[in-house]
Amino acid sequence: MGFIGVIMHFKHVLTLGILLACTITFGASLDDLASVVKSASGVYREGGKAAIPNTVILATGNFGYMNHIQNFKCWLDRLHMKALVFSLDAEGYQAMQRINKGNTGDKSVYTYLWNAGEGEVKTSNAGFASKQFHVVTLSKIEAALAVMKLGYDVFFMDTDVALLQDPF
Repeated sequence: MGFIGVIMHFKHVLTLGILLACTITFGASLDDLASVVKSASGVYREGGKAAIPNTVILATGNFGYMNHIQNFKCWLDRLHMKALVFSLDAEGYQAMQRINKGNTGDKSVYTYLWNAGEGEVKTSNAGFASKQFHVVTLSKIEAALAVMKLGYDVFFMDTDVALLQDPF
């Protein structure tokens, strides 16, 4: 259970490998998360390719990275795919909800407000190697582990990655 496809900077991959062996305390209830993950699973939107069972494309972001998240959504829309984006702050969560405003059916971006267990995430961009940067990086690992604990495979992507073609 729990394949992780990682498209990240090498340093983050090394961090991910080290921290997977650690016990992480989750900042949110997994029960609340289950229905959102179920909706976001399958990789492809309705009318697209056949779903990939129990697989979720996962990303994280906060309000400071909304431009990345909106661009990420454009790539998902073009490929008729869907993803779950864990919002790391309330302002980002509200902005992600507005992205899908009026779309009550099949979405390309599902969102969940994630309370990071390792510290508060600010609404601004995190400078590289800052304390905030490390909190955001650990939140990515927490998010992936939370989804895997629900029995899903995770393909994690940063939102500043462009999907030029279907990775599956």
